[in-house]
Amino acid sequence: AFGSLAGGMAAQEASPQSGAPNGGEGHDERAGDEADICLAACDLDKTVYPPAGPTQLSQLDANVRAMAAFEKTGGLAFPVTGNNISMAQVKFTIDGKVIRNLEGTPGIYMNGGLVLGPRGVELERHALGHLRLLADGRDFVTAILDFWDRGEDVLKDVGLLFFTPRELLGYDRGYANVEAYCAAQRIPHRLSARQEIVDQREHILLLLVLFPVERAGKALDYHEAIRPWQAAVVGRLEAEGMTACKTAAPNPPDGVGSGVSMLIQQSPWPEIDVNVAGVDKGTALSRFLQLPAVKDYLRMPRRSALVPAKHMAVFGDAANDIPMFRAIGDSQPSVRVAMPHATDATLNALATERAEVSEVLQRLAAARAAKRRQ
Repeated sequence: AFGSLAGGMAAQEASPQSGAPNGGEGHDERAGDEADICLAACDLDKTVYPPAGPTQLSQLDANVRAMAAFEKTGGLAFPVTGNNISMAQVKFTIDGKVIRNLEGTPGIYMNGGLVLGPRGVELERHALGHLRLLADGRDFVTAILDFWDRGEDVLKDVGLLFFTPRELLGYDRGYANVEAYCAAQRIPHRLSARQEIVDQREHILLLLVLFPVERAGKALDYHEAIRPWQAAVVGRLEAEGMTACKTAAPNPPDGVGSGVSMLIQQSPWPEIDVNVAGVDKGTALSRFLQLPAVKDYLRMPRRSALVPAKHMAVFGDAANDIPMFRAIGDSQPSVRVAMPHATDATLNALATERAEVSEVLQRLAAARAAKRRQ
């Protein structure tokens, strides 16, 4: 069994308000019962890896055990996360012990910037450095470094953290908040000069624009101070023409590469997540489900279809999870689980329930086991 855990600009944001689950947007006639669910797509931070607190480690243990129970019935649980591979693995290494190994396993990382299939085979990689600005032909990574080097007032105390599949590169001239973010995530990073980042541009799959959580020792109010600041930075990037770009990568998937996607987030850190346009958790999952190797693992005939409304459960807590709650291809997952602490109104409205990962996966495992005994 797998050891997995886990054009132009599209600007979105996490809503500050909470909402009760209402079963989502409509009913899909293809929906089956819970015993048919064989895929569990799991966000990582504050979902499978719980929020900090006295119950964090016990809930993490319960989640990992539930994933194993689900897989014991022939299901597949895997990460769909904004983390890169190394960052994700750190979350499942406690006191030097790996409690769930992600190496050689499927997963969707960096919000879909990297997609790994069975046995960890790389299926898709969408590099920001492949984007070329329509105005002057610069690659996106070089262009954003140029913009930061100008030192505009709106960028004061705002940092840049570049994600490759295995490393995090903090820009030495845009280093604000990088150390604090990485310390909160318990992950290493490397302070990097401009040339090193430019040299890595074809491996950079996600950019985080990091905002401060406090000034002069006083916490900043997100809605009054940080959210307008995030919007102002997005506006300046758009005005500079950096969202008007197109990928130079060969044979991109349909709908991928015409611009950049910018997702404004409050949690797990006040940030802007920057990906190639057309790359998100929902679209990555849609392509993942079409892979013959996934059907082979699940022992399904290749001519059969994996239908999210019948075969998939999704778990999340934040705005970057909304695409996989809303639709995967032309179908909405039948089980959509928002975490009990989730505050995004859109996510909660799309959810079918609010619960911990362990509660739902144990229930699904029991339903699958009961059906197999019939």
